[in-house]
Parts: sequence; C-alpha cells; structure tokens
Amino acid sequence: MKKAYLYSRVSTVTQSEQGEGITRQIDNAKTFLKNYPEYIIANDVFTDAASGFSGANLEENAGLGSFIKAAERGDIPKGSLLVIESPDRLSRLGIKKGQRIFDRIMECGIDIALVRFGIILKHDDENDSTGSLIVAVGLYLGNLESQQKSERINFSLQKKKVVAAGGEKYSGRSPAWLKLSKDRMNFELVPDNVEAVRLMFNLRATGSSFGQIEAELNKRKIKPFTSKALRWYEASISKILHYRQVLGEQQFYKIDKDADMILTTLAAVATMQREQLLEKQQIGIATAKAEGKYKGRVRSQKTIDKCIKALEYIDKDLSKEAAEKAACVGVATLYRYINEQAAAVVVN
Repeated sequence: MKKAYLYSRVSTVTQSEQGEGITRQIDNAKTFLKNYPEYIIANDVFTDAASGFSGANLEENAGLGSFIKAAERGDIPKGSLLVIESPDRLSRLGIKKGQRIFDRIMECGIDIALVRFGIILKHDDENDSTGSLIVAVGLYLGNLESQQKSERINFSLQKKKVVAAGGEKYSGRSPAWLKLSKDRMNFELVPDNVEAVRLMFNLRATGSSFGQIEAELNKRKIKPFTSKALRWYEASISKILHYRQVLGEQQFYKIDKDADMILTTLAAVATMQREQLLEKQQIGIATAKAEGKYKGRVRSQKTIDKCIKALEYIDKDLSKEAAEKAACVGVATLYRYINEQAAAVVVN
C-alpha cells in the first residue's frame, strides 16, 4: 500500500503546545483519508510551529523542510501522498514562491492532498487546471492575509510603544506576578506569585538547579501561574528566570533586533529585587569568597560603580539607553554585572 504523510502547521509555539490547530488538522486529514483506502498513514507525522509567511517552516530542521529533504533523498517513496489542510499550510510566501514549493515536492513523485477542497493533486498530471487554480488562489489569499495581519500588528505595536514610552499603561495583559487594577489604569502586585518569583531567583542564586527548583516549588505546593498546569516544570521555571520582563523590560518588536527596550510599569518586582541585590551583593560576594564558592569574574570597582549608577538612573525612570550612556557603561557589561552579582548573592 502507498503511504500518506500528514503535515500540519500553526504559526506559534504556544498554539503547538496547547494543541490548537495541529490536532484539528490531523483529525481532518485522517477523516479525509477514509475515502482513500489505498493509502496507509505513515508513522512519521510532520508538524511545524513556524511562520509560513517568513518561510521558517522550510528550514532543514523544520517539519516541512525535513520532509522535502527526505523526499529529495529518496527516503519518501514515489507515489506517496502528502496530506495538508490547504495551500497556505505549506506556504504564505505568495503565488510564485509558494508554487515552487509545490513543484519541488511533486517533482519527487509525491502527490499532494488538499483536505479542505477534497482533492488530490497528482504529480504526473500536467493539465490539472482546477487544482492549479485552487493552489494559486489559496497561496494568494494566504499571503494577503499575512500581509494585512503584519501591518495591523506593526501599527498596534507602534502605538503601544509610544504609549509605554510616555509612562502609561499600554495593555491590560501583564506577567503573572502583576494584575490590572480595578480602575484599569495601572498594575498591582500579585503577592503569592511575587513570592514565587523571588523564591526561584533566590534558589537559583544559591546554586540550585532547575530540577531542584522544580522539586522545591512542587514540594511547597506553590500553584503554577497558568490554570491549566497541575505542577511546575523545569522549562517554565527556566523561562521565568530568563524572562526580560522580570527586569521590567518590554520589547515590542520580536523580529527587530534593534527595537528599543522600554522600561515599563512591569518593573515592579524588578525594582524590589534590584534593591535587595544592591543591599546584599557586597556581603554576598565577601561571604562567598571566604567560603571559596565565588567563581564569578571579579570586576573593577570603577565598573561596579558605573553599573550601580546605571541601575539607580533606571530606578529614577530614566530609559535604559539613556541610563547606560549617563553612567558610561555598555549594555552587555550591565547585564553581565546583574547576572554575575545575582549568582553571588547569599540569601539570609
């Protein structure tokens, strides 16, 4: 029997982790194949949590990219069937670039099923005008939708950026340790979650691994920040410990590496953490050195003073960039300083 390979794609990792879209696409594909008993579903199911608009799903380590490479190597038998929901699941790059992807797959002797339209595109059918038209229209509409969505998001983010730069609340969404006030004008601390964040940092600062932190949080029966989660996991703890918003930062353009980082009201926890850090760091370093536990790079007092001055400027609502310039310290030096000193803090 010929094999049918299922491919499904969603745009974000969150959608993938929550099963949004992926499960639906796979279930619909299996229902579609009931009408084609000549195919048996292959064990390998290819999925992507990547943008079809940027072409990220075509990378060699991505689901679609790895399928195409396998097909070109001959690991996928000729006459096999690739089952997708619609043309825009393969690509949102537009008609020309998208059609090249279809051609690349079909040149390997592989047919493509479009579940939404109930048709199979045969690799050896040179005159399938209906199928070609459906693919072209699907690729066009997918690209158009992504372009419009991108423009709306960019406009919205630019607006939020301007609002946040003025010190105003730009969104009702916030990290788990903050909540929107009743008047919806600012954010308030969520005490239990604040303590949980503090505990994570304190445990990490004293040398606990992510696994040990996970065990301690679950032992203390501290509730996870998401209602769906029943317990803490290393991955979620690592994410929080590396979360830029814990430092009070918000980057509005994920795809723009040079986008401004704006210190916002989300810095509530960071401010308290920073105060504790400044109070304990010298005692912590001295104690750690005496016990032979301090392994961090020793910085000059001049550099330390500059970093502390930069943090003081930031606490006085000066922008990150302005604070770094005023204190004559580089952003990399400042962040290394924060991380190194946090690791050296000894919690009483």
